[in-house]
Amino acid sequence: LVSLIDNPLVTDESISHGLLIKDGDDLRFRHEIARVAIEGAIPPYRKAAFHTTIIEALLSSGSDDDARLAFHAEGAGNAELVLTHAPRAGRRAAALGARREAAAQYERALRFVPETDIRTRAELLDNLGEQLDFSARWQDYAETRSEAAALWHELGDFARESASLLALAWGLWRQCRGADFGRTADAALRLAKPLGRSPQLANASITLAYRHMIKSRYQDGLALLRQVREMSEQLGLGDVISDSLSVEARIVRAMGN
Repeated sequence: LVSLIDNPLVTDESISHGLLIKDGDDLRFRHEIARVAIEGAIPPYRKAAFHTTIIEALLSSGSDDDARLAFHAEGAGNAELVLTHAPRAGRRAAALGARREAAAQYERALRFVPETDIRTRAELLDNLGEQLDFSARWQDYAETRSEAAALWHELGDFARESASLLALAWGLWRQCRGADFGRTADAALRLAKPLGRSPQLANASITLAYRHMIKSRYQDGLALLRQVREMSEQLGLGDVISDSLSVEARIVRAMGN
């Protein structure tokens, strides 16, 4: 914003009144509430130009702050820059465990994806769904995963469709929608079977073993989990092996052993 202040007298007055403070060679607002108040006072028809000026200054200075770049890119209405920086900011936030921030960045990117770019939209929806799982936004989660699965189906990518459906199934389970959970998990398994030995089949089989446990079909569940582990060891799927052991432990506990 400092680059937008052409009058040095205004800058000096802002500093003297404590509105702005020096931050190295730059200036910044002393309090976020002041920044928000001033931003809200800017007429909408002028905001895009301001954001454009700011993002050009950030890019020319070599800024790698993807969250900041994505914010100003959205304000400038620059779809290309939003789709470059928002997903990066989302991935970084997710890696740091900032799930709400990550979700916000993926939602920002989704607002700018062309309707014709089905694959990018499907990938962003899956990324968003992963973050929503940590935020207990279950309705949004279900809608996001459902849309992703439909887009993968449209693309004919049945492996990704199976993965999206399985994630949706577990979201439905957390909402206590047992019947929907079963139907969706069955659909994921049907898509995974033709893929042969694959992460999709292994994960869908773990879900089936879990459902066997729910129905007290303990031996069926344990037998299926042994198959999953054998498959996962051959494919080097350490995370799937861990999940299978977790379900096995629950079955053993349910059996009273």
